[in-house]
Amino acid sequence: MNNNNTKAELVGITLGDGNIGRYKRCQYLRIYCNPKHIQYIKEVEKILTNFFKKKPYIYFRKDAGVTYLEISKKNIDSILQIPVGDKIKNKVSVPKWIWKKNSHIKSCIRGLFDTDGCLYITGGKYKIVNFCSHNPLLLRDFKRGLERLGYNPFIRRSNVELGRMAEVEQFFKEIKPRNLQHYRFNKPR
Repeated sequence: MNNNNTKAELVGITLGDGNIGRYKRCQYLRIYCNPKHIQYIKEVEKILTNFFKKKPYIYFRKDAGVTYLEISKKNIDSILQIPVGDKIKNKVSVPKWIWKKNSHIKSCIRGLFDTDGCLYITGGKYKIVNFCSHNPLLLRDFKRGLERLGYNPFIRRSNVELGRMAEVEQFFKEIKPRNLQHYRFNKPR
């Protein structure tokens, strides 16, 4: 994976379950994970290490029941093109450069889906790819990205979903989620 695809995936992860904040002399990027998802925490650690060329700190907050990975560096907001602070108040959406290449779109969708997506079964046998967000701009961008890749998603409340069986299978082949929790009903890649 080239560095721009890694960056696009990291943008997706950050837009999903991350946040950028400030220390006195630098900024920090925190990615929050379910502490039970050890495999995915290791994947995020690899992505952060490869992209920033340093290992993140990994913290477990027992009071919040969350594990987060943190990188400190100057200008993280400029590097990822995501502003410091609240993503909804700042009306954050997918950065423009990601829309220029399908490989960037796929990588960003992977990051968003791995953090805020799931696969569920309805009617006892129908698989549904689901992305949930309370940020209307991210819902719009996730749907737009899937459409650009040839899928037929629909928005339902604060969810973007794929329900066509062939598209669900294609999504897993093409996007290749890293969070193995998403393969509960599918065979791993």
